[in-house]
Amino acid sequence: MKNLVKLSLLFILIACFSCNTPTLNTPSNFYKSLHFLNQKNDSLSIKNVIDLYDKNQFNIPFENKVFYDLKNKETSWIHFKIKPQKEDFYFLIWNPFLEYGKIYTRSDTLKELQTFSLLDKNLLNWKYRIPTWKIAKSNFETDVFLKIKDNREKTTLKFLLLSEYNYHLFSQIDYAVIALQIGVLLVLIVIAIFLFSGKRKKAIFWYALYVAFCIIEFILYKGLDLQYNFAYSPVFQTSKRILFQALSITSMMFFFINFYPFVKRTQFIKKIYLIIAYLGLAISCIFIFEYTQNKIYINKVYLYSILRICALFILGSHLYLIIKKVLPIYLGVAFLLPISGFFIFYVFGEPKQTISLTGSFLVDNIYPVMITIEMSFILYYIIRQFVKSEFLAIKLSNENLELRNSFQDNILKIEHEEKNKLVSDVHDTFGGYIEALKLRLLQNNKNTPEKIQQILDAFNRDYRYLLNSLYAPKINSNNFIENLVEFCSKIDGLTEQKITHNFRLDNSSLSQQDCLHLYRIISELTTNAIKHSKANKIKISIYQNKNDIVLELKDDGVGFTENNKKGFGLNNVKTRIAQMSGNLAIDSNSNGTSIHIIIPTKRA
Repeated sequence: MKNLVKLSLLFILIACFSCNTPTLNTPSNFYKSLHFLNQKNDSLSIKNVIDLYDKNQFNIPFENKVFYDLKNKETSWIHFKIKPQKEDFYFLIWNPFLEYGKIYTRSDTLKELQTFSLLDKNLLNWKYRIPTWKIAKSNFETDVFLKIKDNREKTTLKFLLLSEYNYHLFSQIDYAVIALQIGVLLVLIVIAIFLFSGKRKKAIFWYALYVAFCIIEFILYKGLDLQYNFAYSPVFQTSKRILFQALSITSMMFFFINFYPFVKRTQFIKKIYLIIAYLGLAISCIFIFEYTQNKIYINKVYLYSILRICALFILGSHLYLIIKKVLPIYLGVAFLLPISGFFIFYVFGEPKQTISLTGSFLVDNIYPVMITIEMSFILYYIIRQFVKSEFLAIKLSNENLELRNSFQDNILKIEHEEKNKLVSDVHDTFGGYIEALKLRLLQNNKNTPEKIQQILDAFNRDYRYLLNSLYAPKINSNNFIENLVEFCSKIDGLTEQKITHNFRLDNSSLSQQDCLHLYRIISELTTNAIKHSKANKIKISIYQNKNDIVLELKDDGVGFTENNKKGFGLNNVKTRIAQMSGNLAIDSNSNGTSIHIIIPTKRA
């Protein structure tokens, strides 16, 4: 963030140094000599105006302010004097949007100079980006009569009267500042294209499109289209900025929609952004239709008003997203910059007798400079989000690898323990039968055939019991209770202990994994009770208590000590209970053992 602020300050400093020239002085008392005619009239000819001047009717002094209200008013006339000069002078109106301007000079003779008009395509070929007239040198005092007309909401009247040297100096610095700003914007587009080529994110495409439209709007704002004559339609000239401002807002909205991390409570802002995007698109379509028809159907003031309301909402919504901690604070600052730029222009942009190019160019360009810094902040946010996402992806990848390795280790450990348990069970159960069978075969007495039959029957019984304890059916919530009943019935038929059960459970509350875990737990606990408890009765219960599943296993055996609790079978049970976020309680004494397990149905 600090680096971005430094780059923004560097950009402003470069702009300052690029126009850091000596001050330019207009002729003495130039602004004091400017006066408006005390009437506005479209029908006045230059002869009528001169007659009114001779009658002292130019008596309204030119005010020291930026904006004038000429909307829906008839033609205004302004007069000023130039003392006898030995060199040519250039008179400039620092406003490329003035709809009509014309100058007459009177020294020894009356001369009509060039007419500038945005409403006549035959008069759109300008030599410079703002209305400029060359006033020839004269040995006589020169009266200058300026005829202007403008129907915009506010008209900027900032006049310059420069010598030929200062005029060329002014134009060179002007082009340098414009080139610098366009260059910075092009750099932003290049970075965006580079990011888009690497990430293929739609949001980056919309950002690059937004910057491209802003560059075109900046070119129009500076009046370069007039100088290079690539905009010849009067309809286009009256509303040219509306089109690209609307397209900029549209592309900006689609960028916000596709890139901002909206949460549930801010989804309504995303929907409003979509509405604004379509409003901008509709305004663009209206303009294109008017351009093709060469006729204005909707007053541009209404379209500008809609865009301004949209801009205010965009600012307000960003402040809201910052408060909700969806966006960083610096984005709110970024969207406040253009408003502050307009305020600076309004307060410090008034005409002055002595012109500092550094100050004048900075004030005149403060709004586009602030827009450029705003775009830089947005690009910084994009890059920062990408960096965060890359680090998050790396972190998740490492965690995934760690979990996968841990899972594989656990699988191998369980397989190893299961194999050892199986070997132990086979050895303890069948090893004894094989030894007994071998001894009986070696003995030769009358009871040998009967004893061999008993051994084989016991072998077969334990073999079937072992198979049932190891077998895990394809179990789910629909057949869970059915499989438990079948298991208890088979085990009851294979053992001397009496196995009873009480299963009262809503199957739908169990996942398939939970069903398998519970089946294995019951199998493991039942096996342990049969082998080690020396019980006569074993009772298995499972039921639902509010949001918990309760599993109980009770026997009337001899119980077991703490050392026995650390056996593999119980450890395996504890592992399965932990995977279901459950609790295990054991109460064991010489009168029997009671195992109580609680499994919550709702888990995080």
